[in-house]
Amino acid sequence: MMAAIKKDEFESGKESALRILNGWKVLIPIFIGLGIILCLMWRDKNFSVSNFALVKNIKLSYVFFAILTFVGRNFFYTLRIRLLSNGDIPWRRCLVIMLLWEFLSCITPSVVGGGVVAVFLFMAEGIPFGRAMAYVMATTTLDNYFFLLNGPLGIETLMQNYPKIMWALFISCYCIVLVYASIMTCALYFRPRMIKWVLCKITSISILKRFRSKAEQQGNEMIAASKILVKKGFSFWLLVIFVTLLAWYCRYIVLNFLIASLMKCSFIDHLYIFRNHLIMWVSMLLSPTPGGAGFVELIFTVNYTSLLTQYTPVVMFLWRILTFYVYIFCGTIIIPFWVKNLKKRKAELTKK
Repeated sequence: MMAAIKKDEFESGKESALRILNGWKVLIPIFIGLGIILCLMWRDKNFSVSNFALVKNIKLSYVFFAILTFVGRNFFYTLRIRLLSNGDIPWRRCLVIMLLWEFLSCITPSVVGGGVVAVFLFMAEGIPFGRAMAYVMATTTLDNYFFLLNGPLGIETLMQNYPKIMWALFISCYCIVLVYASIMTCALYFRPRMIKWVLCKITSISILKRFRSKAEQQGNEMIAASKILVKKGFSFWLLVIFVTLLAWYCRYIVLNFLIASLMKCSFIDHLYIFRNHLIMWVSMLLSPTPGGAGFVELIFTVNYTSLLTQYTPVVMFLWRILTFYVYIFCGTIIIPFWVKNLKKRKAELTKK
């Protein structure tokens, strides 16, 4: 049975969510992404409309596997939400949360993040604030561990094919994610009170005193989240970690199948594709544009033109459809209905 939600928490989350999920913001990443693609095509002397005619050479079996892994990605992300909610959220609504979360990542820069809205997505389904915060913190930490596990695969490619500045950015990003994931793991599962104490001590410095109340609030939220998460058994977390890894590998392997659908790829080629995909993920973290729009397209051409040659524009466009524009489309369709139901849901969820 769904627990009651406090009205002030619901209203605060609703206001933040609607501000970020503003309709016109959808157009920004679309225009940036398509604009960069068109610009790259215009500047490429070897490009012509006939490049897109190469799609007739596509092997449908590999396209099928690309679509299958795309479906697998969405299924495993949805399953993770279902598992974390202990089955309190129906499958259909877990899917809606997943699609809106992906939509959110497409319309906001990675450095900004969408934790507030993600928390509210859970709250709108009847999950109390503390549990919702715990779930979002847990999923973010698990996602970071995927990068920490696979990130070293991209270092060799960076050292061989990229300038030192890119290598330095990758290493810096890796270290930042490692520190962040370690702190979050310690805060959520082992020593939440110690982390709160450290935050409060740091913000007791005169120049940081204005952040003291925020640090205290964050510390209290971590303690509350920790109490919820540590109750889960070891086997539960093994399952959630396994589902997370499957979701991320499906997310990456889509590109491998799309490339294999147009050209013959050896095992070394597939490893090269995967390694470069990790580098693109870092570029998205560093990108100030929504969903990495523009930056990702530029990095894609740098990473894969030597392998794909004339197939580059076709593969890039197909890949961005499956990993970016499809979520923009789904989010745009879902949001009006989701917002329309908020009043009704508020009345149901805030009942004592």
